[in-house]
Amino acid sequence: MTKKNEVLVFEEKKVYWTTSLDVAEKFEKRHDNVLQTIRELQEQLPDFSRLHYKESIYTKRGKEYPCFNISRDGLSLLVMGFTGAEALQWKIKYIN
Repeated sequence: MTKKNEVLVFEEKKVYWTTSLDVAEKFEKRHDNVLQTIRELQEQLPDFSRLHYKESIYTKRGKEYPCFNISRDGLSLLVMGFTGAEALQWKIKYIN
């Protein structure tokens, strides 16, 4: 179990990743809004996005839904645009 303000991280090929689902949960955002923000970043920064946002799927109640695996750098860029108490606490931790 992760603590509040901690994002679940996994390692793959020496890169650390989290998921858009975990980001939505930890930052108290709707997942569809997180997906939309990532898609906007993909349009604005296609070269960066190819490396840091990997499309994936998850299954819930037998149905597949889109999600993203997000690298550490991708997470930093994504969360810097968030507002609210959870995002502010994350930004302070990042700065420290």
